[in-house]
Amino acid sequence: MSSEKKKVLITGGTGFVGSYLFDYLSKNKNYDVFVSSRRNIEKAIRLDLLDIYEIRKTFMEYEFDKIFHLTSQSSVHLSFKNPFSTLYDNINTTLNLLKIIYESKLNTKVVLASTSEVYKTSEKELTEDSSFEPRNPYAISKIIVDYFSKNISKDFKMNVTLLRLFNHSGPGQIDNFVLSSFSRQLAEIKLGLREPVIKVGNLDVYRDFIDVRDVVRAYEMVSNEISYGEVYNVCSGYSYKIRELLDKLIEISGLEVKVEIDKSRVRKSDIPKFVGSYHKINNDFGWSPEIKIERTLEDMYLWWLENLRN
Repeated sequence: MSSEKKKVLITGGTGFVGSYLFDYLSKNKNYDVFVSSRRNIEKAIRLDLLDIYEIRKTFMEYEFDKIFHLTSQSSVHLSFKNPFSTLYDNINTTLNLLKIIYESKLNTKVVLASTSEVYKTSEKELTEDSSFEPRNPYAISKIIVDYFSKNISKDFKMNVTLLRLFNHSGPGQIDNFVLSSFSRQLAEIKLGLREPVIKVGNLDVYRDFIDVRDVVRAYEMVSNEISYGEVYNVCSGYSYKIRELLDKLIEISGLEVKVEIDKSRVRKSDIPKFVGSYHKINNDFGWSPEIKIERTLEDMYLWWLENLRN
């Protein structure tokens, strides 16, 4: 290992976004990239972020230059089913990580994954200064971490940046999320694994979707600057109607299907429109989304086809 390389840790690096971030950062010859997991996974550092002693031991051994903290229970649906564990895990893993970095006097850059779910609904574009109104346990856990991290990093001069991510999708995402669910169902129909009926939730809401491959570019960009609690939206800046995205996916599949509303897929607190502004991260870093939604949808559908065939 070259001593000149920066040591980078991705917590939750075996998950959906973490895997893409690992691949992206690994292409940079200036990085030695590590991932962590609570489970025993080959080539991953076994690290339970609820265990303060384990964190201290690992961080003192590696002295990471950068940490991308992605470990989280990020499903809104699951957060309603398991609200207490969602809050406990999401809050404490972050607090423990920051506590050890501070107490050990490590000069580590930390990028935290937050969420657009913290914002109050508005017909206008949501900026980093928009009002908050978390509507589910996942968002509540994130807004607590958001407030704490911003303030503690300013007060103690900790090099922390927060990214408020809007809906992000891409090939390989689990089907708990809307576009991946559509893609999987259509792939199953294509392969004769289910009847030509697709189950959906509310199709008449508007959401801001961005490709995961654009998200990981944003992570890397903001990690190169010293920042004491700066926050950036990562979004497409465009609101897509869910019904229109489903129609695009059906067109990509070439199938004729029946669409049925499944009440279990309809959120109790669904909001009509949600769209963000990426002006700040564009102004500070030159970041903007590059991958069109049509490519995201096609890649997701083809990924499910390939994986279901296998």
